[in-house]
Amino acid sequence: MILVTGATGLIGSHLLAELVGQGHPCRAIKRQDSDLETVRKVFKRKFKSDKEFETVEWLEADLLEIEALRRAVSGSQYVFHCAAMVSFFSNDSEIMKKTNIQGTRYLVNLALEEKIQKFIFVSSSAAIGNQPDSEVVSESGKWIKDAGNSNYGLSKYLAELEVWRASEEGLDMAIINPCIVIGPGNWGSSSPVLFTRINKGLKFYTPGSNAFVDVRDVVSIMLKLCFGEIKNERYLLCSENLSYKSLFDMIAPSLDQAAPDFEVKRWMANLAMIFENIKSFFAGRKPFITRETVQNGFRDIRYSNEKAKKELNFEFIPIRESVQFTADAFLEDRKH
Repeated sequence: MILVTGATGLIGSHLLAELVGQGHPCRAIKRQDSDLETVRKVFKRKFKSDKEFETVEWLEADLLEIEALRRAVSGSQYVFHCAAMVSFFSNDSEIMKKTNIQGTRYLVNLALEEKIQKFIFVSSSAAIGNQPDSEVVSESGKWIKDAGNSNYGLSKYLAELEVWRASEEGLDMAIINPCIVIGPGNWGSSSPVLFTRINKGLKFYTPGSNAFVDVRDVVSIMLKLCFGEIKNERYLLCSENLSYKSLFDMIAPSLDQAAPDFEVKRWMANLAMIFENIKSFFAGRKPFITRETVQNGFRDIRYSNEKAKKELNFEFIPIRESVQFTADAFLEDRKH
């Protein structure tokens, strides 16, 4: 039995479908209010039927509910920990840290008790941290306490320490640090929302840059690490370093839309953040623009994929292909 946490998310849903497709019995965790429709679409797109989706054993559990996690881990041979709380809203920082760090601590401790054969942890490129003395960020860099690091990045870095601690206690594990993942998923959240916004005629872009990776590559590497001989290693996953403008210039024509052509200046973004905070306060919702999202939009950061390419003998899918793959799924979903 293979346990997948975060199976309703972008990476988790594609991983689950691939595992089922390879004939593995799978158990997946979901929250009580989780919507499985996105996962069902991932399966339907891959298998053209619903029967494969029905083979998954779904359990309700929260990352902070240790007894529910114990039931999920019991009887499993492998664990893929893809679940995490992601927020760039400062008021969420404490619960996010508790969820991501303590939830991971619970899982690795249970994995040790159950003598799990391999534990694969999905971290984030944000957990690598800023490395101001290096032009390209790699796995060898050390976390530096820096105002530019997000609370989310800190929570994932500290969660990684729990996994490393467990490895010293005998747990065979591997950590992946994906950059921004491109692939079909929930079109209202995470990176797929970019396709929704550009399809609606997004006009603005920020001048920053980041690195991007295809969800299919992330899943392939996770499986390679789980069922291969490599253990107790960490891999940064990215295909290409691109400016946001370059990425948007790929997405827009794939949706038959005009590309965003107005560059946002930092003072404009800061002003928009202030108005958004006021608006969200009176609307009783979380703001869409925060100090951290503004920082991310203006950062120029480059990541290295040399370790993954060399040690895993892996070639990444070009992002243009990833964009077309995702756009095709978006347009197909829009028909139904």
